[in-house]
Amino acid sequence: EYNGEFVRGKYHGFGILKTLDGRSYKGTFKNGVIDGEGILKEADGRRYQGDFELGKFHGKGVLMYPDGRKYVGDFRSNFLHGKGEMIMADGSSFEGEFRDGHPGGKGVRRYADGTVYIGGYVGKVRQGYGILQMTDGTRYEGYFENDLYNGRGTLKEKNGRTYIGTFLDGTITGMGTVTWSDVGQQYKGDLLNGLPHGEGTMVYGNGSRYVGQWEKGVRVGIGKLKYADGRIYEGLFSKNEPVGRVFRPKRAKTDVMTVVAPEEKNQYDKVDIPATVAVSHTKKVKKAKKRRIKEIHAPVQPVLDPEMEEVDSLIEEELVTETLVTEIVEPPVEYPEEQVEKLTEKVIHVENTEEDAGGQETKIRIQMPVASVKEATEPVPQVPPAEYVPPVEELEISEEELPTHFVEVSEKNGKKKLEEEGQLVLINEIPYSFHGKEEKGKNSFSGVREVELPDASHYQGEFKDGKMEGWGTMQLADGESYEGEFSAGKFHGQGTYVFADGRQYNGTFEKGEREGNGTFTYLDGSSYEGDFVRGVFEGKGTYIFPDGSYYKGEFSDGFFSGKGELLYKNGKKYKGEFKNDLPYGHGKLTSADGTVYEGMFKSGRRNGAGTIKYADGRVVNGVFKNDELVEQE
Repeated sequence: EYNGEFVRGKYHGFGILKTLDGRSYKGTFKNGVIDGEGILKEADGRRYQGDFELGKFHGKGVLMYPDGRKYVGDFRSNFLHGKGEMIMADGSSFEGEFRDGHPGGKGVRRYADGTVYIGGYVGKVRQGYGILQMTDGTRYEGYFENDLYNGRGTLKEKNGRTYIGTFLDGTITGMGTVTWSDVGQQYKGDLLNGLPHGEGTMVYGNGSRYVGQWEKGVRVGIGKLKYADGRIYEGLFSKNEPVGRVFRPKRAKTDVMTVVAPEEKNQYDKVDIPATVAVSHTKKVKKAKKRRIKEIHAPVQPVLDPEMEEVDSLIEEELVTETLVTEIVEPPVEYPEEQVEKLTEKVIHVENTEEDAGGQETKIRIQMPVASVKEATEPVPQVPPAEYVPPVEELEISEEELPTHFVEVSEKNGKKKLEEEGQLVLINEIPYSFHGKEEKGKNSFSGVREVELPDASHYQGEFKDGKMEGWGTMQLADGESYEGEFSAGKFHGQGTYVFADGRQYNGTFEKGEREGNGTFTYLDGSSYEGDFVRGVFEGKGTYIFPDGSYYKGEFSDGFFSGKGELLYKNGKKYKGEFKNDLPYGHGKLTSADGTVYEGMFKSGRRNGAGTIKYADGRVVNGVFKNDELVEQE
């Protein structure tokens, strides 16, 4: 049933149409077809009010669903397409870009519980770069894949833990930095499911520092632990604790024998550990210039619980007399008696000098128990690994045993210097820890150095007169990095800056800012190449989208602004004026089918006077409003 205007026997103008299938329409018609503005009620309860073109939702409109959903925004050929907002029955919503009926592109998702997501979407899942802010204060900023954290990102949790690094399928897995602000603790290295696993460095809240191997949040394998009071242990760890500690008697300097760790695969920790057996003779023997037994390597099983008299017997009396040996402290790990198998004998061959006993080969026999301990099956706690601090009496280390780079610093001319390989100096009243060699003719602040900054950033490169000058590499504490030229302590010249989320800039810098010509690339495949001013796109450049479409022209404050050319994926091409990333002003739009519109644009749509030339030769001149011809000449 139709009630309305006709032209030449067809519905044309305003009218009301009711169909036998239960639909009803109230609005404008053109040549017998719904076209223009109107209201359509579907038999299934849907209600649409807005623009139509050739019987389809096309333009701006509002669509109400029977389940309580509501969409307000752009439509194309019956599909949600363009910018719009979908409001769900539970109060949650998505506002942003839609493609072919689904969220596609950038948008804002507000969940019913108050959680907010800002970023990329493909269909119903979060995809690409985004920010997720939860109601409990937890915040994630980084990359998503299939609705999960994937790739580079930053996670700040409500308990004060912050992670900067890589994610895998929603888990903290890969290389990154974890900071526990509530306890002043930080870990940097490999992680698996949120726990240190692999190689990494942990700085504890009490000032202790561990560098070495981890397994599921526990110190396991080879590592080095420096305590807050200056004590140092370097060697094997098991269940978070030092194992098989070897210490030099205080009266000994070089006349020692040490057995450190096994070379064979340890059955408990499942790691390969190199063995080092160092043998040194008495002072009497050392008077001979060439007669010295050098450090040797051999497969030696770990020492579990030897007594001092057993250790003394390791060296045959007829070979060396008055030899001093190290004390091997009982490890904190308790091994059940049934898990310690029979003793095995290892023969270590030591090569002598020509003057030594006619050149005969020296043999030292060592007997040690073999550990065969089953793998631990206890559940792994999902918390920062606990710091193990042995009693003071377990770690008696004499001053001469400390490595040279840990000796106390001495004051000289206002500068602090380490006695040998490193030095601590003041630059602009800030202390920096240096390691390196000075170039001849340069002062103490010039040359090639390594420096660790107070904020835990690390620089390696050239210095001049106390400032970073020349070529260098800067590794920032937040996971970002720079490699290139420096001047007066700032990025200046050619360089490459890599962000923590994986974005990268390669080009010129001026006084620490991206300035001049450069290339900026994103993980989703998009990129910009052109001019920069104060870190943003400014001037002329080319922006390439992930789907292959691109813009080439003028930029202002990071936006397409001025004259430019935009090539769409579907083959359409626009050439003309832009403002805030959209066609704005005079321009020419050529469609894939050969249709050409030339005239005025506003906010990406045809608005104002213009001319359409169709591929079949037809020409239409008139005035347009939001892509619709409202006045024809």
